[in-house]
Amino acid sequence: MDTVQIALAERAAEEQRHHGKALFFWVWGALLAMTAIEVYLTYERMQPTKMLTILLGLSFVKAALIIGYFYASEI
Repeated sequence: MDTVQIALAERAAEEQRHHGKALFFWVWGALLAMTAIEVYLTYERMQPTKMLTILLGLSFVKAALIIGYFYASEI
């Protein structure tokens, strides 16, 4: 590698580190909020099918966030 390529690689790595932290905290906050909703729903008196549907939907969204985070960190 020549010096230009090294400089570009270092700049890209620095940008990735910065965006990685912001993305990490965003995903962490979203997962924490969804977990709080799930805990709240367990104490609510609602029909089991409705509650399970909501909980399953939240689980799919949480899984998508986790997969998306690891995919984004690979790029």
